Amino acid sequence: MEQTGHSVTINGREDITVTGVEDVPSFTDLEVYMKTNKGMLVIRGEKLNVKNLSTDKGVIKIEGIIDGLIYTKSKHEKSGKSFTKRLFS
Repeated sequence: MEQTGHSVTINGREDITVTGVEDVPSFTDLEVYMKTNKGMLVIRGEKLNVKNLSTDKGVIKIEGIIDGLIYTKSKHEKSGKSFTKRLFS
């Protein structure tokens, strides 16, 4: 797995790119939960759409209306199988 540092880039509140992503346990059009190399990160907004996800490169790009983001501990961090693991198993 190619791993970079962790960064968050928001462009005009309409798209966000996050690096250092290790996993995406779940996402809806209102929230995207991701495990980064700096902890759990939650992106909140409206009409959120994951445009690109590469856990091999550790990068995710999300489009929509970005309302906020928060680093948190979450039940997703402790769950057995993540969304991407369940999707591809």
